[in-house]
Amino acid sequence: QTTETNYTDTGAAGTVIRSIVDTQSGAGALAARQIPGLSVNPDTALWETVAVNARFSPLLDVVTGLGDAGEIGFRLIQWDVDDGDILTTTG
Repeated sequence: QTTETNYTDTGAAGTVIRSIVDTQSGAGALAARQIPGLSVNPDTALWETVAVNARFSPLLDVVTGLGDAGEIGFRLIQWDVDDGDILTTTG
C-alpha cells in the first residue's frame, strides 16, 4: 500500500486504462489484489487525453468511463485456465 489515497493519472486513454488495470489488479498491484493470469495488452498511447481521480470505485466502472471519455473501446475476456474456454466477455 502506498501513501496515496486516490488513484490519479492523466494521458492518452489507452495508456491510462492500461496503467490503472495493471496497478490495481495486475502485476503492479499488491499481491493480495492481483488477479492470477491477468494480462494487459501493450500500451497503445492512443486516443484522446483523459484524467482519472478514483478512490474506492469499481475498476470496471472507472475503465468504462475512461474509455467513453477517451473515445476508445476495450475488451475484458475471462478464460477458463483448465480448458481454455471463454467464460465471459465484456466490451
